[in-house]
Amino acid sequence: MEQRKDIRELNRPKMIPKQPVASSKPQISRPLKHNSTHTASQDHRPKPKVGRQPFDEEEDEMDISNMIRSMFNYNPKKFVDDDDDDDMEAGFDEIMREERRSAQIARREDEEQLRLIEEEEERERRRRMAKLKKRKLGE
Repeated sequence: MEQRKDIRELNRPKMIPKQPVASSKPQISRPLKHNSTHTASQDHRPKPKVGRQPFDEEEDEMDISNMIRSMFNYNPKKFVDDDDDDDMEAGFDEIMREERRSAQIARREDEEQLRLIEEEEERERRRRMAKLKKRKLGE
């Protein structure tokens, strides 16, 4: 257990303090405007985080998992004995029956689409014929 902690500490990235980088653009200093209507209670900026604890990955993962479980009322103990994989197997006969059924449904859908296309073509043909009759009567 001690060795594991030592290995984790060695592999953990070291925190290096940020050093300010000189900007290539000239900086213009402007005096701050003090707005009398702005009060501290209206300040919506995020507060700086103070004294953050060192990152513990295992503990953090547990906290996140527990938080998600509580949000969705998930109880993993409900699903411990849920081994229904035996029902997921299908034999050749079942597969062929499903294939025939799927083919039959596809055939019905194709026939319906063909019927709709033919009806649309018939309406278009009648519309053109009516238009031609109007032209002949108008001449």
